[in-house]
Amino acid sequence: MTDLPPEEKTYPPAPPEAIAREVIIRLGLKGHERVLHIGSDDGTLTAAIAACLPRGKVTGIESSVALLTSSEVAYGKNRYNNVVFQEGELADMAYQSEFDSIICLDALNRALDPARAIGSIRNALADGGRLLLQVEGTGPSEEVLAGIQVIISDPAWKQYFTGDSHQFLIFGKDEVARLAEAAGITLSRADLARRVVLLRDEGALSRWIEKSWRPLIGQVPGERREEFISALAERYHALYPQSGDGSFQIPVSRITLEGRVEQGST
Repeated sequence: MTDLPPEEKTYPPAPPEAIAREVIIRLGLKGHERVLHIGSDDGTLTAAIAACLPRGKVTGIESSVALLTSSEVAYGKNRYNNVVFQEGELADMAYQSEFDSIICLDALNRALDPARAIGSIRNALADGGRLLLQVEGTGPSEEVLAGIQVIISDPAWKQYFTGDSHQFLIFGKDEVARLAEAAGITLSRADLARRVVLLRDEGALSRWIEKSWRPLIGQVPGERREEFISALAERYHALYPQSGDGSFQIPVSRITLEGRVEQGST
């Protein structure tokens, strides 16, 4: 397993097409593979990946029915007819050796049982199948989570957050690597990269919060979501004050794992 040193970069959030190209390169996809995208969200990244696989097929799974419906409407048909969206939770996936590659970006942070979730990923990979997994790592997000906990404990909001519905786990690099290896995934890469996301103004901050915390925000009734996003933005303001040019610099910590299921192990 290669242990790469952390690096720090400052840049705005990448568009789906750029992320898709990075995914294709990292997984070494040739265009014919069966790919599973876990946590397909609004479907934009899933569709961008499918557009790069003219002879392949991409399945996106998402637990939010509303996001699943909008994804189907927006991206359910493309020029290659090679993308499908299915409702599902990571830990409850029942796939068996069905995919050549799996992409899981941030979904593990929201899993109630991470070991079971990674086991489901392992089961879904075919012989020789490859995994690209990214999670939020220890560091700046812990401050943000502490602030969010204060918000959702407030009487104004706590009625919308019961049980484990708001759980978000922060991992150490060695911890998530051990989980993957225990599930039978041979790792070729495990690194922790610290970077700074540059958001040019208040609008960009609000959009980034909405996308980053969509499952949490989705638990709030529609008529109060803007108010809740504003409460989250206030917390970010307190932690990361606006620069003189009106921009925000948000530090994040990302763990990336790349690995495969060895031939003959399924």
